[in-house]
Amino acid sequence: TFLPGADDGTTPIIGRWFDGTQGYRGFKGDVYDGGLRVPAIAHWPARIAGSRTSQLQLDLTDVHATVLAAAGLTPPTAIDGRSFLPPLVGSGPFTPRPFQVWYLPEGNQAAVLAGKWKATWRRDSTALFDIERDPSERLNRWNDHPEIVARLDSIRRREDRRADHPHPSR
Repeated sequence: TFLPGADDGTTPIIGRWFDGTQGYRGFKGDVYDGGLRVPAIAHWPARIAGSRTSQLQLDLTDVHATVLAAAGLTPPTAIDGRSFLPPLVGSGPFTPRPFQVWYLPEGNQAAVLAGKWKATWRRDSTALFDIERDPSERLNRWNDHPEIVARLDSIRRREDRRADHPHPSR
C-alpha cells in the first residue's frame, strides 16, 4: 500500500493550523517546497521493514516506475521516473535524476532543482535558493550566481515544451 499525504502540497488552511509545511515556504499551488513536498506512507509487511523514515526527493513519475517494478514489470523508457523500490525494501540505494523540474501553468510558475540549487520563476518574480543552507527558501541568491541561474534556466527551457516560458521582468 502506498498512501501519498496530499496531491501536491499542503493547503494554506491546513498548513497554518497544523504546521503542515514544517517550516518550508509556500503551500499547495506554489513551486516552493511547502507546495511541493508531500508526505507518504508505504506499507508492505512482507517486503518493507516498519518504523523507518526517509527524506528521498521523488516525483510522481518515480511512483509510477516503483509500482511497475514492485509488480515485476519494466517501466516504459518514455517516462523519466526511477524506481525507489530498492531503498523501500532495503536492497539498494535510490539514484535521483540530476535535476527536477516543476511547472504550474495556472500560476505561471516554474522551478528547477539541481543539487543544492533551486531556481523559481513565479508570476512576477524570480529567485535562486541554496536549499542546503536555506531550506525555507527565504534568501534570494539570483543576482549572486548568474552562471547557476543560466544553467537552471537552460534546463527549464529545454524540459518545458510550452511555447511561452514564464520570465518575469526584473
